[in-house]
Amino acid sequence: MPVSDYEALGQGVHDLPSAATWAVIAGGAAGNLTVTGVAVGDKLYAVIQLPRTIPYFVTGAASPLAVTGVQAADDATQMLQFNSDGVPARITARAGLSVPAVNQVAYTGAAMDANDDVMIQTERRAVNLTGEFTITAQNTINNAAGTATTGERLLVCYLNRT
Repeated sequence: MPVSDYEALGQGVHDLPSAATWAVIAGGAAGNLTVTGVAVGDKLYAVIQLPRTIPYFVTGAASPLAVTGVQAADDATQMLQFNSDGVPARITARAGLSVPAVNQVAYTGAAMDANDDVMIQTERRAVNLTGEFTITAQNTINNAAGTATTGERLLVCYLNRT
């Protein structure tokens, strides 16, 4: 995990009491998310979107490739290109890749054939979302009008005061 991910994980969670409760939950649309055990009156210390590596499979094309799901803040780390007969044709490392916009990955070098299969690996960094969330009900945290985290995992830390 890159140093910046450790820093994001550490923001807001230093000097925690030993009685703090940790939970990993599924993200979702902005709004209510379930954290079993949390209650109004508890102290919310941290909500961190966890980092992860994500593979994408697309068809070859000129750069930039259309890659649905890639976020502008993601790092493209590796691209493997296979000819239509399944023979590896090119491996491109992080230095030859970029994410210029949402749903795009740019690469250096010659354009690929439309019959080629391509695997692109990206890394999504940890994000500190603590400031977006409040405890609004029994077993519920909320970030109405905040960041959608569908498909992500969230690390939640709180102190049971109730």
